[in-house]
Amino acid sequence: MISESKIASKTIAWTQLVQSEHAKYYGESSHGLILRDGASESELDALDLQMAFKFPPEFRELYSTHNGVGNTHGSEPNSINWSFVPISCIPELTVIARNWFEGTHADLAARFFPFFDWGCGDYTG
Repeated sequence: MISESKIASKTIAWTQLVQSEHAKYYGESSHGLILRDGASESELDALDLQMAFKFPPEFRELYSTHNGVGNTHGSEPNSINWSFVPISCIPELTVIARNWFEGTHADLAARFFPFFDWGCGDYTG
């Protein structure tokens, strides 16, 4: 279990980094930053069960800080472009990504779970 004070200090540092990078990239544009609250232990446990995989402590710590980071599109304020996808999106995104390359890299596809969407069809996991 991660201590509350450790989570608080890392949350502040991570949040400040994301806000700073968003400001550098988007400046005063109409792309608003979305920082979701952290995922609960029960939400992370449910993802472990759904994906049949025990996610490492670093992943759990990252998601306990923010369960999704993205930005709104200026012309479509209700449309969110998730970079760091919420855990609720990981199962569906995993199916999409695995289907894309399972024909050529079946072993890798079976172990791949994306959690960062570059917005161009590429994922990091």
